[in-house]
Amino acid sequence: MRRPLNETRARRGALSKESPVARRCELCNKGRQVGHKVSHSNIKTKKVWLPNIQKVRAVVDGKPVILSVCTRCIRSGKVEKRTDAKAA
Repeated sequence: MRRPLNETRARRGALSKESPVARRCELCNKGRQVGHKVSHSNIKTKKVWLPNIQKVRAVVDGKPVILSVCTRCIRSGKVEKRTDAKAA
């Protein structure tokens, strides 16, 4: 006997209110994209592309903060990374 779909998703954590990993860039607001994976026989199944989100220690308004930022924002210099005073 199969479980109801909602129960299966709840066990996997899909229906939980809190997400352990932020899937959205805090700077450019980039999120997931949805489309179709197309097979050789032209069968279309749903596919989700997630952005490459990294946790970065950055300086915002002179205060050190941890941000969830996509790699494009890190590479383009939209994030001012925090420098430790102890390293100097």
